[in-house]
Amino acid sequence: MVDFTTIISRGIRRHIDKNIKNRRFGKCELCERPALLIEYENPKSSVEKARLCEFCYTEVLNSET
Repeated sequence: MVDFTTIISRGIRRHIDKNIKNRRFGKCELCERPALLIEYENPKSSVEKARLCEFCYTEVLNSET
């Protein structure tokens, strides 16, 4: 089960990442669909970065638990 603080942190992170002005158009690295991309950094490994569409980004954040 996820605690309230984790849910709030995810919501804040999603809001900031989705509304950042540096989003670029391209192919998502997971689903290969063309879309506006969000640059995702793995919090456990700061070296790992990916450019994901909004759907894949949401799925990755939900699976972090």
